[in-house]
Amino acid sequence: MLGGNGLEASAVDYCISMPFTCVGDHIEKVTYSINNGAFQIVQPKNETIIVDGQRYVGTLNTGMIGGDYNEKNNGLPSRPFETVLYRSFTLDYNRQSDEYTWINICNKRPVTKDIYDAIWGEGRSLEEMNDGMQQVLDNTVITCTVQYSDNTSQSVDINVNSKVMSCVQAGDEPNYEGEMALYFTFELQE
Repeated sequence: MLGGNGLEASAVDYCISMPFTCVGDHIEKVTYSINNGAFQIVQPKNETIIVDGQRYVGTLNTGMIGGDYNEKNNGLPSRPFETVLYRSFTLDYNRQSDEYTWINICNKRPVTKDIYDAIWGEGRSLEEMNDGMQQVLDNTVITCTVQYSDNTSQSVDINVNSKVMSCVQAGDEPNYEGEMALYFTFELQE
């Protein structure tokens, strides 16, 4: 975050929801690994869908996406939640998600004042914001490895990036049809 009195920015923290699951035939397990940052798993305490994984060493104070806030319970969560950081984790193919688990990617990246201003400064363009975000994401790649029932496996790399596009191009609700915005993208690497 930007330091006080307009001093040079030192770091930007981010937390982005990971909006995909793996689909295919004869898959038993799915493993995700990340080259920058960590996976943030927000889950009910002592209840996990993770079957194996390598924990992230250290801490990341990036905020979180997930948890539930029960209005009938004065806005408190319906159950205790915990946040766990992983460098890689494995899921059973038949249980890649549930209604009380959120999987995010997060990181803390050093930035210059120029990068910070490109993203949050006054008068910046969407293209400048995109350039700044791409520098913050710093070629982050998620590797998805599937293990098949015949004990073979296959991996693909997914680039985490950002792109300026319309909500229709992004597959978002066309509430602002034609209006351009900055979106995070997850694209298969060729």
